[in-house]
Formats: sequence, structure tokens, C-alpha cells
Amino acid sequence: MDNLKKPPIAVATYNQNIPAETTVELFQTGRQGFLGLVINARSSHDVYIHIEHGIPSGDAIKWVGRRTYSLIAGAAAGDGFSVSHPFASDAIRVLAENPGNADTTSFVSAGYLTSFSPDIPRIQKPVRTLWEGHTLPPSSGDNFSPVLDLSNSLGGQLTLIITNGATGPTQAPKAWLQSSSDGGNTWADWTALKPVATDGGNFPTTANAVSHVSFQIPHTVRHARVRATGNTAQAVTISVNANLAHY
Repeated sequence: MDNLKKPPIAVATYNQNIPAETTVELFQTGRQGFLGLVINARSSHDVYIHIEHGIPSGDAIKWVGRRTYSLIAGAAAGDGFSVSHPFASDAIRVLAENPGNADTTSFVSAGYLTSFSPDIPRIQKPVRTLWEGHTLPPSSGDNFSPVLDLSNSLGGQLTLIITNGATGPTQAPKAWLQSSSDGGNTWADWTALKPVATDGGNFPTTANAVSHVSFQIPHTVRHARVRATGNTAQAVTISVNANLAHY
């Protein structure tokens, strides 16, 4: 398509040292489009690549959603992966994390952004807050978020954050995204919302742990909401935001 542009994002930098137990920002952008990230690895230790979504928060950006990809220790130059990641927010950043106790010498290669030319109407991506610091009491049964109305949108990106207190729950909570096709009268569990694999795939029970989930909602969904339940002994807090895309 002539209306689509793919300018490169300058993130090429080889032999970069990432100190032990440190996260560094590779780049961030506020342009709309689709992120194509190509990681050309040379890594002496495990490295995680995080992609985060940002939403406006006053004069700053609040980074809320995270998807994580792994580079494995001993990766040779040329090893790596490519990721196609849609924008559902006006800001996105890419981080590299060295979770180990020794410095690592890596790599990072290049990314590109498929952006829209000015003659295509600008896509609006307003933020919808469903829960902000909502308390999920222990053994309280199902908690349902307010309904997210997508009937006039092209889908969006949902971000969920669960935060444990000074004492973690004995049993971690669980969360599902529900959808409705009849205006919100009937609901069905659609997909389980879980942390990325580096968090073990389940919400943790450790004190003060913070877990992020990011999920793309397709344009075919009319109404959605979050169902959360299952934590025992201690309360946790849950926040849910969504960026909806529409012209």
C-alpha cells in the first residue's frame, strides 16, 4: 500500500554491556503504527526483551502493559528473533533486562515502524479505565469490572496490573477476560489473563509483587469485562486500563 511507510528505528548497537540485575531502555516512540522488532543476539547471559505500552498520565507517560521475549545465554552473533507488535497506544518502549548476577555483553539490532501517511485519518486511541487500584478482598468470589464498550471501536489493547500487599495471598488470584455478543446480557469467559512466562505464567504470592498482563482485543468484540477471583488470606489490588482504537 502506498499509504504505509516503514521508516527504520535506529536501535542498532552491538557489544553493549548490560550490568547485572539491570534494565536498560533501548528506545521509545510515540508514533502510531505497527512495531517490527528484530533482535540479532550475541548474549553471554540470559536477556529479556520487554515491550511496554504507555498511556497519558498528566504531563508524563504511565507504562502499563508488558510482553516479554527471551534471549538465551550463549546466543551467537546472528541468533535472535523477530516480533511484529501492533500499537494500541500512542506510546511504546522497548527494554532489555539482564536478570542474572553477572554482566552480559549483548547486542541489540534494529526495529522498524509501519506508520500511516498523513492522508489517512488519524486513529484515536482514548484510554478507558475500568479499575484503578480496586481492592480484591480474599475469598470474595467473582469480582467483575465495569463493562468495556467496543461497539464503535476497532478493538484495543487491555492492560491489567495486580499488586500484592506487604503480605502476599496464600493463593494467588486468577483473572479472565469475558465477552458478550448480546449487549452485555450474557457473558462467557473468553481467555485467561496470565503474566508472561518469565513470571511463571501465574500471579505470584510473594509480598509486594507486581504483575503485568497485556492483551489485544480484536475488532470483532462488542463488549468485554474482566472477571477476577481466587486470592485467599490477603487482599490484592487490581488495575485495568484499555486503549480503544477508532477514527
